[in-house]
Amino acid sequence: MRASAPRFHTLFALLISFCVATKAQETPPQTTLAEADRLAVLYNWSRALPLYGEAETEFGRLNDPRGVLEARLGWLRAEAYQEPSPALAAEVDRDLRSPLVQGDAALMLRCLTAKAAIEEEVNEDNSRPTWEKIQELAKRLNDRCWQARAQAELGIIAFLDGDVATATQALKTALVSLYLQGDMGAAIYYGSIVGNGQVEAGEPEAGIKYCETAIQTATTVKDMGSPFMAYEGKARGLIGLHRNAEAKQVLDEAIHQADAQNALAAEAQLLVVRGKQEATVNPQEAIKDLGAAIDFCKQHRFRHALAWGTFELAAVYRDRGDFVQAERYAATAERTGAADSLYRRAEDMTEVLLASMPSRQVESSLMARSATSISGISVWQRPN
Repeated sequence: MRASAPRFHTLFALLISFCVATKAQETPPQTTLAEADRLAVLYNWSRALPLYGEAETEFGRLNDPRGVLEARLGWLRAEAYQEPSPALAAEVDRDLRSPLVQGDAALMLRCLTAKAAIEEEVNEDNSRPTWEKIQELAKRLNDRCWQARAQAELGIIAFLDGDVATATQALKTALVSLYLQGDMGAAIYYGSIVGNGQVEAGEPEAGIKYCETAIQTATTVKDMGSPFMAYEGKARGLIGLHRNAEAKQVLDEAIHQADAQNALAAEAQLLVVRGKQEATVNPQEAIKDLGAAIDFCKQHRFRHALAWGTFELAAVYRDRGDFVQAERYAATAERTGAADSLYRRAEDMTEVLLASMPSRQVESSLMARSATSISGISVWQRPN
């Protein structure tokens, strides 16, 4: 027994040293949170989300309420870009009233950016007052990156309101500032939005150039999330130029990247765009692709993309003269849709169907569904 004592002490010492080394190698939650924030700045949501969750858990274990809130707000903002919900909005509104946030300008800025992310995914114009507060608070904190991001967002809202001159100046100034500040993630993101806007405004060549610049720049930024919006804008521009085969190649590449990066929300939207682009050249293939996109959205509970895909499928059936199926999917899009713009598109579809199918039964069915949809949307957009 005595002969084994030295061996026992040696093993005990090794065990203690191993435990100490393991403890030393644990990543502190502040480091995890900083890495999540870095990835969020680069719009790399699929990698940032789990890190925010890890940081929140660790801060909770250390009984650090401020750290918990910082991590949670980061998670809420990242989740909003994946799939916003009334629950997220309600949680952020509660946080805004928290004494911890009220007495901390940096936390307030973090809370407001999470709130704006949720609002803009539901209805862009609803986020205007929040972005104005972000811009004002960022100036007080001398945070030039958030000043420029807020200016860009307000420019986008001005564009949607029809104030093209204000929008153009705001976005131009913001993009220059973002590049000068080295905020490449935001420069790529808002450059992609400008490209999509130009495509939407009937300038596909100019839009494609913006989107290609964003795609090329993203390859030079380490850990940058793939600029899926730029791929989408480029594809839509190519469709506008009737270069459908090239558009399909762009979308296939983007979908492959989204799948490889587990960027499910982006993949859902890209699947809808691919189905939509098929509609003019191969309606039967479009029905197949949009059906697959809808199934994907249902599987992963992406309500916005589901409503959009359903609307596009209704449009394909309408253009083929299959009004029964078109009515079915248009009504589903109305029930599912959360954003005003999407609802208006579904409502327009309903009006077309009413003109095409003057049946009292169909008319009363569609009108009833429209009324239900309006009620549901207004409640969803104004969480208490």
